Amino acid sequence: MRVMSLFIVLVLLLGGCAYYSAVDSRYVVHRAYSVTPDRTWNRVSSGSEERWTLNGIGLDSLVLYAGIEDQKPLIKLDGDNPPIFRSELRATEVAELYVATLTRTGAGRAEYMNLRPSPFGTLPGFRFEFRFFNENGLEFKGLAQGAITPEGNLHFMTFSAPATHYYAASLPHVEVLFDSVRLVSG
Repeated sequence: MRVMSLFIVLVLLLGGCAYYSAVDSRYVVHRAYSVTPDRTWNRVSSGSEERWTLNGIGLDSLVLYAGIEDQKPLIKLDGDNPPIFRSELRATEVAELYVATLTRTGAGRAEYMNLRPSPFGTLPGFRFEFRFFNENGLEFKGLAQGAITPEGNLHFMTFSAPATHYYAASLPHVEVLFDSVRLVSG
């Protein structure tokens, strides 16, 4: 009976776990663009979302978005009126959309800074830094890069980690990844 109880507990625990896989070479994100890491990342498979980490979710998080369509939110949120992407947005408005999305997910004092042009593969794109505080008051810093395609879809990548150590330690690897973007044709 104890063995059966232990088995049931293990099944329940493992059933709630996300599936992790290693990414250590060129990776294509939803048939839209590819990135090439300079070290191994851990990819968490959770539906259509691409979430990667170097040190574990909670310590750092890279989220890869591809082809967000006009009039769609960056992420699905509970409740009415989530912040919506519109294809005519300028880079400043995409940064504001991301901050509004962070705030809706519970981040405190979210803000962006240092918005600048940055190519996204062959597309003219943008890059900005951001920061927010989690529910325990821990400061997170982040870097985002994106572009709006000629078809009006948003390709977007964000990285965030606690400001105290993990952000600075991981930033060189994130910048290599951001700089490696290549668009996937047809």
